[in-house]
Amino acid sequence: MTFGEVGVFLFVMISGYFAKEASRTWAIRQNWKVLSEVLFYSVALMIVFFLIDFQKFFTIKNFIKSIFPFLTNQYWFVTAFVILTFFSPFLYKLLNSLKQSDFVCLLILLAIFGAFFISIDNFSFTNQTQIGWIIFPYCFGVYIKKFKLNITHPFIFLFLTLFLDYAITISLSYFAHNPKKGMAGLQVNGLFPLILSILIFYIFLNLKPFKKSWINKIASTVFAGYLVQSNLFVYSVWKYITYTSSNILKTNIIIIFYVCIFMLIVFLIDMGRQWIFKKLNIIDFINKFLKN
Repeated sequence: MTFGEVGVFLFVMISGYFAKEASRTWAIRQNWKVLSEVLFYSVALMIVFFLIDFQKFFTIKNFIKSIFPFLTNQYWFVTAFVILTFFSPFLYKLLNSLKQSDFVCLLILLAIFGAFFISIDNFSFTNQTQIGWIIFPYCFGVYIKKFKLNITHPFIFLFLTLFLDYAITISLSYFAHNPKKGMAGLQVNGLFPLILSILIFYIFLNLKPFKKSWINKIASTVFAGYLVQSNLFVYSVWKYITYTSSNILKTNIIIIFYVCIFMLIVFLIDMGRQWIFKKLNIIDFINKFLKN
């Protein structure tokens, strides 16, 4: 399991939980906020890498992908989330019209096709933009807000899920190196991240409310971290700066150090990006456009 999947599920689940009846223009405004930031980092990183080594990084294909990151699906999560946001005003109305029993049946079906099928190497519901992968957490967020949820001993289930996940991961790693054992197609993606995200979300919902401005500042730059890390140019050189060692503890400590440095750099860059957007009224531009 990659914890990136847990983060994706949590982000979409939170969006569903705080969803409300909205107009179609609201969806356009929300998507403009996302796409303007995506375009900023896509073009900015393209320029930086072209300046570093134009001959190595420049191709017509890379240029088109950087100028049109959404149309070329450079960030699968962005593409899926933007599509979901466009449909959310209609989806929210439909979900709120469901009885609890019908809602539960819908969630079971979405969990089977969107999570369990991935675990058995079947991506028929989640291919291409993978919007089928994020519909469940959105619907589940709406469900919790409408009908509530009660999980007894969530921390026990959380640690049990982590234990099972790592146990299965180690087992599958063994079978992957022994293909004759016949389990190479199985994986832990999908189902375990989904369960883990539900438990984490439930735990935080039941914590005492708190508000810290520095947490909000950091949170506002996390999306930028994803955009930088998943950028096609950054991704192409990422393998050269990764660290591996036979000492698992040492490897994890080094990786955590790398991540902290990376997020610090991204935080500083995105603070600058937010300042530029505010000065140029980038976000407000779409509001003026929609009014005209």
